[in-house]
Amino acid sequence: MLVTGQQVKPFLYHQQNFLRNHAVGYFAGSFSRDPDLAPAVLECCRTYGEISNLELLAAAVNFTQTELTLRSVLDRLPHVSDAVVIRYYNNMIVNADINVLIHMAPGIRKVTNMAPGCIPKIKRRIDLFSWPTNKLMNELLAFCHRNKDRNLGEMDYTYGKDIVKTLQTRDDLPLDTILTILTDEKYRDYEELYMIMLAGGLKMTVVVPVLIDNLRCNEEMLAEESINALTRIGNDVVVRGIQRCFFNEHWDFRFAAASLLGNIKSQGSEQAFLELLPRETDLSVQTMLAYEWCNLLSDQCVSPIMELIHSGYDSDFANLEESLYCACMIMGIRLPVMEEWEKQITKRKKEPSDELLRIMNLIMQDDPVMWPPGDNMVNTGRPPGGKGKKPK
Repeated sequence: MLVTGQQVKPFLYHQQNFLRNHAVGYFAGSFSRDPDLAPAVLECCRTYGEISNLELLAAAVNFTQTELTLRSVLDRLPHVSDAVVIRYYNNMIVNADINVLIHMAPGIRKVTNMAPGCIPKIKRRIDLFSWPTNKLMNELLAFCHRNKDRNLGEMDYTYGKDIVKTLQTRDDLPLDTILTILTDEKYRDYEELYMIMLAGGLKMTVVVPVLIDNLRCNEEMLAEESINALTRIGNDVVVRGIQRCFFNEHWDFRFAAASLLGNIKSQGSEQAFLELLPRETDLSVQTMLAYEWCNLLSDQCVSPIMELIHSGYDSDFANLEESLYCACMIMGIRLPVMEEWEKQITKRKKEPSDELLRIMNLIMQDDPVMWPPGDNMVNTGRPPGGKGKKPK
């Protein structure tokens, strides 16, 4: 039996931050658009502080923002001094629903601690929203053509994503164009990546076999975008497609497939874990399946994962004691060993160290929202020297 999202929500407010993190991962992994999530994150930040809730803030960047939550972020932003938190708040603003941004844009411009790239990106999203669908699609394809010889670090990849985000709101999309690009061998460049995003956002079940096939390739970006799209489609057609071929695939495929199954909250995923974990022989993939089964929050996972913990698992990939502890707490299951697990987790989990925050700050330096764009809005995605390879 699976728990429901409503049963998970109270744990977003739990005093133990690792339980809050597990709860937010349940929603973030499946790209939930539940409007209750962003208010919960902001309430936790008020109660426990932002530094204790960095994982929640990271997830909230992609949660649904209402005018009320966006106003709360704008009110809080001038009082924040930590660079990582400022970045998360800026990205929550930039990624807000376009109708909210249009209404609140004048007030956003006046807020302290707005990053240099934030206002131009909001303006760009508002401008794109005014374009007709055919102009958006033509511009997306033209943008891909203009950048066909560039790597990711030499182009504004987020510009295409902004167009895709706008296209996903349209009822007059040329679906045949999306299907053609995803199924024709001659399209193997940036247009393929953007059409994968678009198909995922539109929940196009018809392209599931193509997306699953992409998990067999060695192109990291293609596989990553396909995993995201399959997660967004998120139905049992995806689960059955993964399950049918699972044991005939290479290690990377099976590892990625485990995360997909954990993020698709369905009885089909629960059944897939029940069948796949006992048959898997690679210890690392076993560990990943167990970890993701905990994220599914299925009470069927307890006995098989306890067996794996006792027999030994790959601790380089996950801490199954912590994952199972969190899952059991949320599901209302008590195991005798959980008291000892709680002591170990609590001892290990402390506030992020200054070194960790420094590393996170360095990682986020490539965030295009955080630095001013150049004169050409199309080709200003990352600072000079940024890395990243185009698909082949």
